[in-house]
Amino acid sequence: AGTHLLGLIVNILNYSSIDDGTAQMNMTFLKVNNLIGEAVELFQVLADEKGITISTNICSQDLYVMADPVWLERTLSNLISNAIKFNHKGGSVSISLSAVEEQVQIVVADTGNGIPAEHRDKVFEPFFRLERDVNLIHGVGIGLSMAKKTVEKMGGTIVLDSEFGKGTRVCVSFPSRIPREI
Repeated sequence: AGTHLLGLIVNILNYSSIDDGTAQMNMTFLKVNNLIGEAVELFQVLADEKGITISTNICSQDLYVMADPVWLERTLSNLISNAIKFNHKGGSVSISLSAVEEQVQIVVADTGNGIPAEHRDKVFEPFFRLERDVNLIHGVGIGLSMAKKTVEKMGGTIVLDSEFGKGTRVCVSFPSRIPREI
């Protein structure tokens, strides 16, 4: 309970720093390929405990973005955590990294319950939670709101697509960057 409470407090503090513009971001050329694998490793045990399969499809080409590595890792962790939390035993989560035109795209998709159409516009609002999840799943409903604000502050976009009963897909895109010569 203490660990859970500490996690909630940290998330609320992180959210407030993003929301009020005081979050410190150290933007750098960042190779995204390794970050995906590291994020997946953090959640593999949780996925195994819930009987959820995680798969990755990471582009073999080195892909770089201009982003803050800590905030991007927090965002990926949040998306992967949600994909596991809102899934079911025997479900799956897939994480892909690809280059699409001039963009680097990270997609986290799950086979969970999905989000009803009438609530899809609300999922990026702070503290919004589906009524069906309030008593079943831990959290306060700031994860997607924080992810959206963080990604946008770093110059990216985030789009959610969900079909009720079939799952959710979140796509984070950043302009592709080439690292500076050393």
